[in-house]
Amino acid sequence: MRYYDNYILEDQADELAEKIVKCYKGYGVSINIKDKGITILEDRFKFGIKLLPGTRVADIKKYETDIRMSLKLSLFQVVVEHLGIYLVASKGFSLDNSLFRILASPEYAEAKKKMRIPHPIGFDATGKPFIADLTKYPQLMIAGSTSSGKTLSLKALLMGIVLEYSPQDVKLLVCDRAGDLDVFAGIPHLAYPIIENSETFLKVILEMKNELERRIGLKHSAEFNRLPSIIFVTDEFLAFISEMANKSMTQLAAKTISDILRRGRHAKIHMVLAAHNPTQSNMHIDLSDIPARMAFRCVKFTNSVTILGESGAEKLLGNGDMLFQSPYFDRLQRIQGAYISEEQVKTALKQVRLKFSNKSPKEKVYDLLNDIKNGFVINDAALLKIEPEYDLKIDPVPKKQEIDDKLLAEIIMWVLAHNSISCNLIKDTFRIGWKRAGEFLEKLYGFGVVGDIYAKLPRPVIPVDYVDLSDDIVSFLNKNGYPEDLIKNALRYKALNGD
Repeated sequence: MRYYDNYILEDQADELAEKIVKCYKGYGVSINIKDKGITILEDRFKFGIKLLPGTRVADIKKYETDIRMSLKLSLFQVVVEHLGIYLVASKGFSLDNSLFRILASPEYAEAKKKMRIPHPIGFDATGKPFIADLTKYPQLMIAGSTSSGKTLSLKALLMGIVLEYSPQDVKLLVCDRAGDLDVFAGIPHLAYPIIENSETFLKVILEMKNELERRIGLKHSAEFNRLPSIIFVTDEFLAFISEMANKSMTQLAAKTISDILRRGRHAKIHMVLAAHNPTQSNMHIDLSDIPARMAFRCVKFTNSVTILGESGAEKLLGNGDMLFQSPYFDRLQRIQGAYISEEQVKTALKQVRLKFSNKSPKEKVYDLLNDIKNGFVINDAALLKIEPEYDLKIDPVPKKQEIDDKLLAEIIMWVLAHNSISCNLIKDTFRIGWKRAGEFLEKLYGFGVVGDIYAKLPRPVIPVDYVDLSDDIVSFLNKNGYPEDLIKNALRYKALNGD
């Protein structure tokens, strides 16, 4: 950096420090920026602060968002470390938070020497790569609201594994209803094709439970050391559980997952479960079995409490801003998640597939034999044996169209009790993906239940009375378990409650 550039930055840092102190004073909080306590980083300033009498750390954090907005800062964060308290601020947050920047960093090279499976999570407040060992968690829950960064964090995790490890070292099981992870279809690391429905989801986790028991039996043998790690990744975890065909299946899935969460660490099996705004009542599993949490922006503080055991995630900025909790850190870590574009994912995975398809016949035979001996690959024949072996005593799993019709009928009944609805409201209420919610909304429009889209306003609900419903709607609702009196009750509820 040229001398005069550094001089300008020092002047800017001093000016910003004065504004921060003054702004805090306006909220009744007294601090000083320490002498020689200003560090100029690549695209931000780090201020070492001193608390004056009567000021607590909680007071500093309480007004974090207010200070950022008052001073129009793109970044303002309170960092509490063993050696002191720091403020990190920037007016033009422009640091490259690319996943590839982490993978090419000295920190990642060092992490690969010390960690079994380095997880490139993102960047800390000072802009340094933040990397943790996935096998030390050993289970992880990722949660937050729509477009907060959950799915992108899963892509970064999967890319870090696929680019750095061979299929003989790590096997992946990927579950995704919305199709956001379809780009990973066909990669050689998959132990089974991407799982898209609840029936297959249940059978796969039952087969994984079998593998867990087998591995625990091999725990103290030389063969165990040759086994690959298994990483089970599920986006929209709650949707897979809640859309089981019946209560027996839901209970079995929850019990099986809980067993794997508790004992997976002893068998090199790790679960990463992503959920949309979870609550204590809809989780189905004991969260104490998941020691590491990654919380993105939440709609309500209660969602933050469910994820982290405390509030805070509701105040995050979105776009990858997260709070990371792990037994290996004594406090929450505020991280900016690593970013990778869809095009970068496709290009990189194309190279991965090419690399393994170009192997010699001899190498391919060796990999196949190794998979048979030490690997973990699920085939459809194995899944067909699951149900009688476990004596599930459950109803036949309905076809996708039957499930969609049941859900559509439920959505129509819910819509009839409102004056207006939106795609977001359907998605959040029924915990389904954006694409699927949009498809249901178009069906509602086709049925004449809701009006056409106007600007970005919610769509009006058209039927006001039972006579406004077409014979097709009534017949459809009757067929799916909603008689005339229930339909009228839904419409009556709207009339009485004004929504």
